[in-house]
Amino acid sequence: MEFFTQTASTWDEQGLKAALSMADLPKWCEAIEAHLESDEAASWGRYDTIWGVFEITRMPIRGGYRYLLPHCPNALTWSVTTGLPPDLDAVVVHATINRENHEPDFIESLEEFVDAWRVGIGRMAEASAAD
Repeated sequence: MEFFTQTASTWDEQGLKAALSMADLPKWCEAIEAHLESDEAASWGRYDTIWGVFEITRMPIRGGYRYLLPHCPNALTWSVTTGLPPDLDAVVVHATINRENHEPDFIESLEEFVDAWRVGIGRMAEASAAD
């Protein structure tokens, strides 16, 4: 299953990557409720999320980062990217799980997760502009 959202932004790829620190993920997405520990150099962290405590790993990709929960039973991954066609000024969040179908409440939680990223990107953009 796939889930998408996007929002307008002034970030370019380098600025977005610089801002998306492992320790600050809860500031970007309220569904990632708390940062428990992380290693920025290893692009790894442990977080309390709306689904429980999970390890999150990060990989640089064109336009931003791909994140994954390596121990998630649904193999949740998502990317946060900018500067790519068709809308070079948008930040796009694209999440996937390895299931064609799922329980409605879990699907709703994934939709909320992606929307929480959209809201957080807007909030972080406003905070960055104020600096």
